[in-house]
Amino acid sequence: MVAGEDNGFVNAIKKVSLEDIPEGNGPSGKAIREKRSIIVNDIENDSLMNLWKDEALKRGFLSLMSVPIKKFDKIIGVFCFYASEKNFFDAEEIALLEEATSDVAFALEIFEKELLRKKVLEELIESENRYHILTEISPVGIFRTDAQGFTTYVNPRWSEISGLPYEKALGNGWHDSVHEDDRITLLNGWENATDQHEHSLSEYRFVRPDGKIIWVIGQAIPEKNALNQTVGYVGTITNITERKKIEEEFKKSYQKLESIIDAIPDLLIEIDKEGIIYNYHSHREDLLCHSSSGIIGKSFTEVLPSQAINSFKLALEEVSIKGFSTGKQYSLELANTTHWFELSIAPMEENKNNENHFICLSRDITLAKQSERELQKSKERYKDILNNLDAGFIPFLSIDS
Repeated sequence: MVAGEDNGFVNAIKKVSLEDIPEGNGPSGKAIREKRSIIVNDIENDSLMNLWKDEALKRGFLSLMSVPIKKFDKIIGVFCFYASEKNFFDAEEIALLEEATSDVAFALEIFEKELLRKKVLEELIESENRYHILTEISPVGIFRTDAQGFTTYVNPRWSEISGLPYEKALGNGWHDSVHEDDRITLLNGWENATDQHEHSLSEYRFVRPDGKIIWVIGQAIPEKNALNQTVGYVGTITNITERKKIEEEFKKSYQKLESIIDAIPDLLIEIDKEGIIYNYHSHREDLLCHSSSGIIGKSFTEVLPSQAINSFKLALEEVSIKGFSTGKQYSLELANTTHWFELSIAPMEENKNNENHFICLSRDITLAKQSERELQKSKERYKDILNNLDAGFIPFLSIDS
């Protein structure tokens, strides 16, 4: 940029370099490299102007001052002031021009800061707009609070889930909609999280104005400023009512199944195809050959006597052929008493790891076996009595009958 009459001087002179070469060792190159003003008060005789003095003298330039332009401590250019008098640049003139250059540099800094501020502001507005759009269409409820935990914003989905309009949700207004059984625990946890500037995670219930109960999982994280200070919290709530219903149904089904199993007097064992025991259930610890604490994870061949092992193996072979097995009987000597058992095995559904497990039911039939023996003894005794009688039995029917 040229101000004033240069009479074609700028176009006529050789280009100035910033390198340490002849074209870079003039006043301008030296001022930029050394970051200080360079004064040439006699262009005709000063060696710094050897490459440019002829063109300068043709146009009547006798003195020169080069002042570097510094913006944010970085040299971005140089001002070259030419005068038609020798020794024109005295201390007062030098100070004045250096001050003027500083003013220009300061103005450039202000201008750049303002451009940067506007750019940041535009980006912030754009980011806020994107955030607002995302929160408005988000499938989860979103809320924001100040540093003390008082709600300052909720999105439409939050109001839809909780049943509270925007205005009533602000501040601590949402507290009254929390189920009374969850309120104290939730608010104590929220207060602790905001005091400690920590992440918050909890499950709780909202009671909507129509009385409908909505389960949600809520979480919030601290929002930090550039100084890493907590200025608020951003959080979400997700409707998990259907999940809770499924969990409750599963819990009821599980409790029902447990009740049914508890009512079964037999020994139940879950094994895999290798015979490893995964679970068991029994009301009769006295009918176990080993302590119940030592059964899980072992093979049935490690914990059962040989008579039972053979029955289990035969039953498993039958399962592989028929799909089930029933009626395999075996006896064990337990507490100096012979106990009889009847074994049944059926396959279970494949688990999540695609493993085949089997449920084994071993029923104590000792009493039935004893009754069977007593009945057989009675039959044999009566047979012997009949065989030893001298008289015979004559059937007699009365006329009335």
